[in-house]
This record gives sequence, structure tokens and C-alpha cells, in this order.
Amino acid sequence: MKVIKFEKFHSKFRSRLPEENAEFYGCSFKGANLVCSQFRNCKFFTCDFSDGRLLGTEFWNCKFENCLFCRTLISERSLLPEQLAGAEGLIFLPKRGKPQLDGVKLDKAYLAAYSLRGGSGHFANFSGVTFYSFSMTNTKLFNADLSETVWKDFKLSGCDFSGSNLSHSCFNGGRLKKCILGGVDFAGTLVSQECEVDDSARTDILVGGGAFVGPGKDLRGLDLRRSVLQDLDLGGADLSGCDLRHAYIGNTSLRGAKLFGCKLQGTRITRRCLDGALYDATTMSVAKVLEDEPYWRN
Repeated sequence: MKVIKFEKFHSKFRSRLPEENAEFYGCSFKGANLVCSQFRNCKFFTCDFSDGRLLGTEFWNCKFENCLFCRTLISERSLLPEQLAGAEGLIFLPKRGKPQLDGVKLDKAYLAAYSLRGGSGHFANFSGVTFYSFSMTNTKLFNADLSETVWKDFKLSGCDFSGSNLSHSCFNGGRLKKCILGGVDFAGTLVSQECEVDDSARTDILVGGGAFVGPGKDLRGLDLRRSVLQDLDLGGADLSGCDLRHAYIGNTSLRGAKLFGCKLQGTRITRRCLDGALYDATTMSVAKVLEDEPYWRN
């Protein structure tokens, strides 16, 4: 069996695949593009797959020990649950069965096109996770850290988030139905008016400190420190006097929006978001204006 030690593979590593009958020790696949690649009969020891793209990547008869999958973009068919023993930073969510989610650490990951039914856990860490086209049904996450998460094209039904922290998060283009949200922290969380939210959830979000946003809305004076404003339409909205310190604003329309008197120290905002926005140049000078949309908002 071929042995590969401490080698770094860049984003074009895909051109060298498929790889068979190899052992990887301490190798870095950080940021690597492994889309639709194939590994057969391989073993990975203390390898780093952080920030990588593993969509459609196939690992046939492969084993992982103490590997890091932080902020890794991965699809369901890429890895089997039993292959992730010893992996950190990413927990595979199976199609079948009810996964045990106690103490799961999944911070800053990117989860796309997952469907999770059932399962329960206490004190799971999902902080900073992006949930894209994500479905969660009858799942119980008690006292979980879901702060600074982004929910895009989501479906949440019959879930229990009792005691959880959903502060500084962003919900857009999804459905939130029959969920238990009493006592959940929604401070600084923004929910697009396009979301389908039942009356009970709407009340809990507002009581928990969240806000419903959309074009032309009066949002003056909101405390949005460390909040995530992602994929929103805030055209013509009045954000005057908002505290946006250390917030992230990306792929959000602010055309005609008022940003006068906002606190923007440490705020990260993409230049495209500022097209047509109304703001004071002196105030905006303390913000960090990004030229391009970063692949990872964090």
C-alpha cells in the first residue's frame, strides 16, 4: 500500500484522482476541491479537510482517524456514518435512524441538502453553521448553541429547541412550523418576511428579541451586534441608528436603505451590498468593506 506523509494538496488535487490503496498521514486537504473524486481502500490519519469541497466525493472502503472536517462542504453520499469515527468538526447526519446529538460539535460547518428526521441531544454546538436547503423534522435540540447560524431554503417542523441559543442568526426563504421555541434566545436574529412562520413561532421570535425584516421595513435602532445579514432583501429599509458592530453583511440588497448613524466598528460588508445604499461616508469608514463575497462568511 502506498504511504503519503505530510503532503499538502491544493485545490487542483482532483486532477490526480482516483486514488487507490493509499495511506495518508498528517496530510492537508485544506481548501481542496475534491468534487466527484473517488478514493478506494484508503486510510486517513490526522488529515485536515477543513474548508474543502467534498460534494459527490466517494470514499469506498476508506477509514478516518482523528481527521478534521471544519467548515467542510459535504454531501450525504460522500461519507458513511461509521467512516467518521474520530473525525472532528463535522458529524454526518444519516438519512435513516435517529442520530444521537448529545454534545455534538459542528461549529462553522456548511450543511447543504440534508434531511434530518428525529434524533435528540443536549448542549450540541452548531454555532456559525450555514444550513442550506436543510430539512429537520421532529428533532429535539435542548440547550444547543445555534448562534450566528444562517438558514436558507429550510424546513423546520415539529422540532424542540427548548433552552437553545439562536441569537444573531438569519432565516430566509423557509418554513418554520409547529416548533417549540419558548425561552429560546433570538437576540439580534433576523427573519425574512418571505419565511412561512406560524403564529406561535412568530410570537416566540419577537419575545426572544428577534425581528422580521423585508423591503421598506422600519428597523431603526435595532441591536444587531455580531449578527449575520445574509441573502436578505432590505431595499428601502430604514436601519438608521442600528448597532451593527462586528456584524457580517453579505449578498444582501440595501438599495435605497438608510444606514445613517449606524455603529459599524468591526462590521464586514461586501461592496456590492452598498450599491444604492444611503449612508454617511465618515461612518462607513470604520467598517471593513470586502471587494468580493467570501466563500466562508466566518
